[in-house]
Amino acid sequence: MYRRVLSAVALCGLLAVPTLIQHAQARSNSTEPVWVRWDPGTKTARITITAAYNQDNAGFNFDGYHAGKLTITIPTGAKVMVDFTNKASLSHSAVITPYAERTRAGNFPLAFPGSSTPNTSAGEANVKTAQTFSFTANKAGTYAIVCGVPGHAIGGMWDLLKVANVATAVQETGAGAGAGSTATVLKPIPGGGSMGAMEGVVTDATTGEPLAHAYVVLGWTTLKRVGETDASGHYRINNVKPISLTDAYGFAEGYIYYHGHPVPIMAGQVTAYSFKMPRQTFPDALLPILSGATISATHAKVGDAVTFSAHIQPGKGSTLSAEEFAVNGPLGQSVLLLHVGSDLYRGTWKIPAGTKAGTYSFAFFGAMENCLENKPYSYVSLAIG
Repeated sequence: MYRRVLSAVALCGLLAVPTLIQHAQARSNSTEPVWVRWDPGTKTARITITAAYNQDNAGFNFDGYHAGKLTITIPTGAKVMVDFTNKASLSHSAVITPYAERTRAGNFPLAFPGSSTPNTSAGEANVKTAQTFSFTANKAGTYAIVCGVPGHAIGGMWDLLKVANVATAVQETGAGAGAGSTATVLKPIPGGGSMGAMEGVVTDATTGEPLAHAYVVLGWTTLKRVGETDASGHYRINNVKPISLTDAYGFAEGYIYYHGHPVPIMAGQVTAYSFKMPRQTFPDALLPILSGATISATHAKVGDAVTFSAHIQPGKGSTLSAEEFAVNGPLGQSVLLLHVGSDLYRGTWKIPAGTKAGTYSFAFFGAMENCLENKPYSYVSLAIG
């Protein structure tokens, strides 16, 4: 389910203003696009281009970006398939043209044979069934993805396509109102296998410094996996079941929690996912309050079911969201806390086979619809073995 505000997708950690942080609540059954997918077997990059994805640049955007703020990089020689849709009642089209031609008023030359939607100058409105075109990216260089309707590219409706000597399809994103400061890269896991992985770096949105001890939660109700960043801001989540799209969240004490676009997890592939988090500077009265965090047992063994509980109350100005968690990085485990009455939230985790013996400290945190979370976190330890 998505909550859209003023027809725009504003994602936690990406748009933060003093009085309101708009929040798009993406769930694990999401159909939100992933802008590029890479098939290493057929060496095919499949790109999703959605015109007027949101209200960025008054709707004159591709995938929520305009004026070159989105860059998609693909390997030289790759076969490229582009699925184009248009959410607007205004006609748009898509053309891959040489970079220097992006400032034309219209009549854009093709960068590669076949690299455009049909009727590029006229375009089409309300394109719900994808118009698919394909070409071979046989020449390295920088190209522009433009709207071929006269005047639209001059108005900023263009982004970047780079063809380079890289091993896999890469999605790089810059500042904008689409996927924000995330980057999605699919690369093979040595030895392949039936499971996937996700890794990346989490940084401070203002300073660019790495964030240590940030928790990355992967899968809201499905995977329930978690990674914890090290001193360099790096995290990795291994042995993840493949899923077409799942949600990714970032939590760090003193920061606005991050929720970006859903990401794919593919067998034998690593989804690299990096993002930035804005520092939380709001008054404490606006933050949720988490208290009474407990685990039903101080000691447990493999196969036991343990229950995590906490009392969570919203701060002023917003309501609690569904992202209430207890997490542990070394175990790679998140426990979703569900509302069970009054201000009580609770979740159960059955300790899986293969869990190493040890004592693990779980961090408890809750969040609100405006993307604010409690500070400080609560920590409770569980001994396993």
